[in-house]
Order: sequence, then structure tokens, then C-alpha cells
Amino acid sequence: MSTLTVDNLKGKTAAKTVTVTVGATATQPLENGLIKAWVSIDDTNPPIKRNSGTGDSLNISSIGDGGALQFELNFSNHFSNAAYAFAGSAGNRDGATTGDRTLVNDATPTTSVKHFRVIAGGSDEDVSCMLAGDIL
Repeated sequence: MSTLTVDNLKGKTAAKTVTVTVGATATQPLENGLIKAWVSIDDTNPPIKRNSGTGDSLNISSIGDGGALQFELNFSNHFSNAAYAFAGSAGNRDGATTGDRTLVNDATPTTSVKHFRVIAGGSDEDVSCMLAGDIL
């Protein structure tokens, strides 16, 4: 087994041209396999990033409060289009989670903001989500 230790990867002819082999012969651009934004939210009033708002996120500049269990993720670096993938989960902050939680769109996604809400949540939610797509 070989180990490659580097501080920076850049395509030889242009940025965004690093290709990786996936499986036996398939290839894809390295950036396609990366999560472009994620956050762990402590549903306080207003909502904050976990650990008192000092981290636990990537590419999230702020979290807006749209109301009870409604969130607005503002991206530090915008997506190139609004067709990015979004996935997440929610559960009780303290103790066992009871009942089902669902994260749903709360408005049409844009390249700079993602609005969503938690259905069937309680008043002490931990919400985590991640987004994948192309960044400008």
C-alpha cells in the first residue's frame, strides 16, 4: 500500500481536473464525490451551529430562523445551480428520539440559500444535514 501526502491537489492543465478511479475502471472528477456543505444545528432560539455557533459546519455562513423548526441555510460559497442534493436527520437533543422526523423543502432552493423545516419535531431538536452539488 502506498501513501500520498500532499497539502494541495490541483489539476495539471486546469483546476477541477483531478480524476479518480472508482471501482475497477470507472473514473470521475474528484470534486464530484465531495460533500459541499454540512451543518449540525442546535435548535435554540435563534438556531445556532452546535458547540455555541463556533464550528461544526462547512460552507454555511449563517443559519436563519424561519419560525418553529424552520431553517434557512446561507452558503458561504454558492452552488452553481439549485439542483444540489440535500439530506438530513433530526432527533431529540437530550434523551431518546420518539416518533418520526422528516426534513422537507420550505421554499424553492436557490444557489445561495436552502430553506427547510422539520416535520413532527419537538422543541429540543438536533438537526444535521449535508448538501452535494457543484460549487461556483
